[in-house]
Amino acid sequence: MMRARMKPNSRAANWAGVRDAVLGLLLLVAIKLSAIALDHGCARYVTLIEFMIDSDDQSGITPRPQAAKNWHPYRDMAESNVPQERLDVDRCVYLHNHVVELGWAGRHRDVEPKEIPARPTTTWWEHWEGVEAEVGNLAYLQEVLTPDVVEFLHRAQMPADGLAFSYFLEGLASPQDMAEHLQSTYEMYEETRYLLLYMRTWTEDRLGVVFDMDTNLASYVDYWTFLNDELDSFPLELVLATYVGLVESGKFVALPQAEVDAIRENDYFGHSEYSSPWAMKPYGDKALNDTLDYFKKLLRAIWERMPADAKTAQAEQRMCQRLIHPEALADNPDVPNDSFLYNFLTCAPGCPFRYIAPGLECPTPENIAAFLEGPPWPPPPDPAKYSQGPSEHPILLFGSDEVIEDNVDGGGFYYVANSTLTGMRGGLYLNSQTHAWDGYQDGVRLVTPFPVGANGFARFGDNRAITDKPYRYGSQEGPARDPEAYTSLFQSGTNPFNDPHHTQLMVLLQFWILLVENGLWTVGPAGVEGGMDVFKMADDEDQWWRYTLMAATP
Repeated sequence: MMRARMKPNSRAANWAGVRDAVLGLLLLVAIKLSAIALDHGCARYVTLIEFMIDSDDQSGITPRPQAAKNWHPYRDMAESNVPQERLDVDRCVYLHNHVVELGWAGRHRDVEPKEIPARPTTTWWEHWEGVEAEVGNLAYLQEVLTPDVVEFLHRAQMPADGLAFSYFLEGLASPQDMAEHLQSTYEMYEETRYLLLYMRTWTEDRLGVVFDMDTNLASYVDYWTFLNDELDSFPLELVLATYVGLVESGKFVALPQAEVDAIRENDYFGHSEYSSPWAMKPYGDKALNDTLDYFKKLLRAIWERMPADAKTAQAEQRMCQRLIHPEALADNPDVPNDSFLYNFLTCAPGCPFRYIAPGLECPTPENIAAFLEGPPWPPPPDPAKYSQGPSEHPILLFGSDEVIEDNVDGGGFYYVANSTLTGMRGGLYLNSQTHAWDGYQDGVRLVTPFPVGANGFARFGDNRAITDKPYRYGSQEGPARDPEAYTSLFQSGTNPFNDPHHTQLMVLLQFWILLVENGLWTVGPAGVEGGMDVFKMADDEDQWWRYTLMAATP
């Protein structure tokens, strides 16, 4: 039966309009959220580091570790030194201006929101075209720079007067500095290729972020002598996203001037006036939390592979306790309660086994107490000049019973002249908690009781060889051996984003988790087996890549 056609209902028509409007609004919201997610993902390119190994086939080995078959070092991380067709101007402008905005907001964090002055939005090009002395340099740059770089400079905003772009970077270089460095590199390389894009803070003899106009890649470079085709370089948007990530993770903080001054007065590392409003914290809250998470995962990975008869209830109970109770460290001047060491030891779970890595023992209340009573190394030669407090020197976190018997210089380890590593225990050492020269209290170094590198296969993360060489310092007589071959495993080397620093504990723990999970380290009743001799594989022709970190660690 045919149904009669009904007269359109005005109310129904209105609801249809509302529906269409709502759907349209939802679509716009979805697009906006997608853009935000993309921006946020870019900002976390480097902060969310996760190694992945496919254990099905690990036979393929190529000259560089990041190219080893089935070895995927960083999720969401572009491979280094892959030329880009062009500069992503929109993305780079957004990230650059976002860093400038973060610095402005931090500088005025003590001001009521309604009273915060408007941030200056003058672009780099607008600023310098008003400076008569730079007109000629701008004309030269307009001629030799790629159109994408020129557009970026036309849109990238300047930090307010007196404010640095980031902790390690004063900001975009001046036209004169850009022009002079382009001309000097032309004399060196016979091509106008390397542009000094961002200038380093507080020093005149060092560079900053250098942009390669042939490959559209960028890298943080200390000196021109380090400028070569083997330098680890990445798209500029990844470099800029790293700086956003370091702010989000709490490592870099923008502060009012009074707070920056207070940090500068009390911080051994020293914060230059040229870095304002930025300060670098000894460790970020996110880094501490990630370290604790990866430590728990490593304990669990080892525990799951232990023989059943070794998994006693008493051992399992240790994982429900802390490495050390806060009361044991109360009022201990050698372990400040705001230090990374204190927070790691009092928050991390206890170990249900003895060995957390080949030959390296887990921290226990007993060996921590023994360390605090007397560091396991020969004292520096001048006690009157250098304090002997444990927190002022590297701290043995995962110790070994093996010691260095060779005559090895210790100056590069303790940063104390005429010191030695001879007699020092092998193990994983945490940076000084008061005098961390690189500003990373969570930085670590593995000290091996034997040299690594004589075979020529051991590598830093930047692919530079770890060398076993005689000690040389001018004509000065000293120890027979240089410390590099004893202290450089699992170190990144140069850093494509910032000043180099020791590998963070959280990064190393991630690496060790994979070595356990993929069976490269065997597990027995007492934990990881093998002794420290296992680390000699780092200098083996077939195994070296398994012990090489990547350079791209912010």
